[in-house]
Amino acid sequence: KQHQTNGIYPKLEKKAVTISIITNMNSELIGTTKKEQLYLIKNYCRKRYFVYILHCSDKTLYVGITNNLLQRCFQHNNPVDNHSYTAKRLPAILVYAESYSYVVHAIEREKQLKGWTNAKKLALISEDFKSVHSFAECKNASSHKLYKRQEL
Repeated sequence: KQHQTNGIYPKLEKKAVTISIITNMNSELIGTTKKEQLYLIKNYCRKRYFVYILHCSDKTLYVGITNNLLQRCFQHNNPVDNHSYTAKRLPAILVYAESYSYVVHAIEREKQLKGWTNAKKLALISEDFKSVHSFAECKNASSHKLYKRQEL
């Protein structure tokens, strides 16, 4: 299936195409053969942990963690359990991934991203770090930025 974001998210189209090229192992990637690409990706993935974000067909974002990004993306799009989150929202396109050497750091980051709003995740995917920072700021009435000292 071909998945389009229909211009809803800026820069998402470009990332989806880039990730699609990597996932499909097209020979345009780095100008290497499919066998060489597989070797490069397997070696890069060795002893690494990935936190990733998938863009699902219903426009939701799924955050997960794995030690084999290619295999996990394949599993999401070819589910064994038809009751899983992504099975009902296919195709699920990889739009963002971070790599970690230690699983503990990856788990911490996954938990952090799962706590974020979709708007903040989209800002991260679009590499709009100013907006990511802005979404992190406290904006309620008790914020120190909004507090005005009362004169006695």
